[in-house]
This record gives sequence, structure tokens and C-alpha cells, in this order.
Amino acid sequence: MRYVLVCPDDFLWQLAPHAAAGREAPVYVVATAAGRATILRHGGQAVAGNLERDVVYRRVFRSGDEPVFVAVPPDRRSAVIAAIRSVAPGAPIVIFADERSWAGELLGVPSVAPAAFTDAVIEPALHRAITRAWTSCAATSPRPTASSS
Repeated sequence: MRYVLVCPDDFLWQLAPHAAAGREAPVYVVATAAGRATILRHGGQAVAGNLERDVVYRRVFRSGDEPVFVAVPPDRRSAVIAAIRSVAPGAPIVIFADERSWAGELLGVPSVAPAAFTDAVIEPALHRAITRAWTSCAATSPRPTASSS
């Protein structure tokens, strides 16, 4: 099942540019033609339009039950969710928001906090990259020889 990623720019595409093996690629909903062009240029699927209007989501949803991940500024969240709900009332929506600033649980829209995302995704990826860098550095560094002392 494909999922929908909503963000004003290509931020989410930069975090997750490829579909996992065996999964359909996500479709990115962005606010600008430039963001859409960047994603398309690299082989992704994207549509651009006003994130607070239902017309952009009418071009995205196939079944109406695709999961949606939303990362928009706090002042736009309610309007974006309303636009999505008008097109796909049964679609599960998760918002990227600090729990302290988001009361969406009352609307049936749970959140993923940036700190939790960092702990679960960014930090492990960073640790793996550092490990690869150390391993690569150790493999290519000249080793001292007996004659160099």
C-alpha cells in the first residue's frame, strides 16, 4: 500500500527518498512546483498545490484509505487535516509535531514528536554512518611499520 507524505517542501523526501523493498513508493504532496520538480527529477512521485485545499488531495488518493504523514507548521495543521479528511475521511493520519503543541489526539490524529523521531531514526542512522566512517578510515590509514620508528 502506498502512503502519502505531506510537507510544504521536499524535507520528507530528503528523509525518506526511496520506498522499502516490496513496498509501493510514497507520493509526496508539496506546496511548490520547485519542490515537486526536485522529487520528480530523482524518480519520486509528487504533486504540488495548496496544502490547505482539497483539490491537491483529490489528485493523490486512490482508495481513500492510504496512510498519511503530515509535517506542516502548527498554524496550518488544522486546515491541512480538514482538507485531507474532506477527500479521504477514513485515511489514517499521523502528524509530525511536539505533543506539547498539538492537541490533535482529541481529533483522532496522533503525533510523532521530533524528539522521538530523532531518537528512533536519526541517531541510529548517524551512529551507523560514524561506524562505517571509522571502519573505512581504519582500513585506508597507513599502518606504522618497524622501519618508521
